[in-house]
Amino acid sequence: MTHYLVQSSFNPMVTIQSNLIRQSWLVALLALVGFSQSSPAATISWGTGVGSIMIQSNGTPFDTSFKFEMGYFGNSFVPTASNLDQWSSNWNAWDMASVGDGYAHGIGYVSSGDDFEFDGTSTASVVSAYGQSFNIPTGSQAYLWIYNDKAYQQGSEWALLSNTNTDAIPGSWTFPSTSNPFPEFLQWRVGVEGDPGDVGTVVLGQVAHYEGQNDPDNYDIQTAAVPEAGTGLLAMAALLPLLKRDRRRKHFLG
Repeated sequence: MTHYLVQSSFNPMVTIQSNLIRQSWLVALLALVGFSQSSPAATISWGTGVGSIMIQSNGTPFDTSFKFEMGYFGNSFVPTASNLDQWSSNWNAWDMASVGDGYAHGIGYVSSGDDFEFDGTSTASVVSAYGQSFNIPTGSQAYLWIYNDKAYQQGSEWALLSNTNTDAIPGSWTFPSTSNPFPEFLQWRVGVEGDPGDVGTVVLGQVAHYEGQNDPDNYDIQTAAVPEAGTGLLAMAALLPLLKRDRRRKHFLG
């Protein structure tokens, strides 16, 4: 009788490899599903061009006390040069640059940014540092507030810049809205010579590169003295004691 050797088709190593492959595909699929269900984020980069000339209202260069905050105003507040005393109470900072953290004072360069989630949350430096956990209303107008002191008082120097022009390139500075296609990357820049940036709205202060145009001034950003509108009032307040003294003197003399 002839005997035939029948080899089994079962190979335990092949079975193990097949199971590992199936498990890898399952993990990848679950990760893909989880990623697609998570909130997307837009990276917002903001700042100035390298070599920016930044001066105060009296023409002196910025010192190391200056800070740059990107954020928005709440409560439907619209900032103007006539309501400076209300800015701080309505301001919500999103990100900040200062010397050693986004502001290279020696070369005149500001560069910062962070992710902005689809639901309006963010892990930007200011939000984390202040322990804030608020949602930025999507579609909010973004502003760049430059200051050496946020206090509304003499000696403070402020500039407030933005871009509210939706027709400009790359468009208005607004935190992404859920009603529009959510962008992957946004860049908001204050220009320098040869790179005009995209500032289209100057509420306070001056910029040399406005809506893509180059102005041949000897600065790129200039702050304004605060308070502008209150200077006359402060002068009157200083004279008030003298007026009262003069009135008392006249009354005494009869």
